[in-house]
Parts: sequence; structure tokens; C-alpha cells
Amino acid sequence: MAITFKNSGRITANKTVPYVGAKVTMSAYVRVNSLPSSLTQSLFCRSNTVMSATGVAGSSTYAFGVKAWRSSSQGITISKAGASVGAVYHVIFVYDKDDPSRQFIAVNGSKTPWAAGWNVPLTQLGNVQYGSGNNDFTIQDTFFLDGYAATDADVMALADDTAYARTLVESVADIPGILR
Repeated sequence: MAITFKNSGRITANKTVPYVGAKVTMSAYVRVNSLPSSLTQSLFCRSNTVMSATGVAGSSTYAFGVKAWRSSSQGITISKAGASVGAVYHVIFVYDKDDPSRQFIAVNGSKTPWAAGWNVPLTQLGNVQYGSGNNDFTIQDTFFLDGYAATDADVMALADDTAYARTLVESVADIPGILR
């Protein structure tokens, strides 16, 4: 099911949930409908990790980004590919604290390495939120897996087929230590 956020609409879970953050997969299919006056639209947030769309108001292209922060530092990575307003993209953030090759954001399978170079968990208690501020986007088939860093095969399958999101979540659901 797709949900469209327009203007200041948002959904926030009232309950904080544990977030181990040593291995993370954050995935969504997104269509930015317009770039309103704010520079960044927060699309999907889990605790201290935020997926966003960034572009100049009124422009026809933008970039996806992921921002995470810890008490002493923050890391931001912006995709290099210019996304077009009105088109649908698969965006995924993969983070494994022990493997720098598994730290990236990918848009439709095209990876941009995570710039922070951390080797620590993204740990922090927090809630799940969709949208905030001045938004105009549609999002669907989102998921956040704490304890699993998606493989390259997962990334490509998600880029090619929205139905794979459910398949992936169900396939890792019974693995000990995976929070979803």
C-alpha cells in the first residue's frame, strides 16, 4: 500500500523500540511528487537514522540521502544520481559496522559508499516516523531490519521487484537477533 504525504502530514509511532544498529537495512520505494519550499524532505526515520530527499524548491531533480548520528558525531551520505520528480525509485541504506563494503546507500541498485567510515553500532532508542515538515511524496513497501545487512543480491532484487520486499522480510524474520 502506498501512502502520500502532503504539506505537514506525518505518521509517528508512539512507542520507542530497541535499536541495536550493528547491522541495518532500511528500504523504501519513493516518488517525490514536488519539491516544496524546504530543502530536505524527511521520508522515513528510525530513531537516529533518517532517509531523505534533498533538492532546490521548484526543481525537477533531487538526490536521496541518509543521515545518522551518534552523541559525538554524525554521518551523511547523498546519492550521486539525480532523481526526477514524479518517478519511482527504490532507496536502500545498508550498514554493517564490521564491513565497510556493506556501508552504502543505493538508488535503484546504484551504490554510493557511506561517507562516515564508522565501525560502531548506530544504537539509540527511538521511534519510527514517516514524513515531517513540508512534504510532498509517496512511499510504499518500507521496512527496517535491525540485525541484517542486505546482500548485493538483495539490493538488486529489491531494485527490480517491489514484491521482493515482503519476501526478504519474511525470509529473515526467524533469524535470532533480527528486529523488524
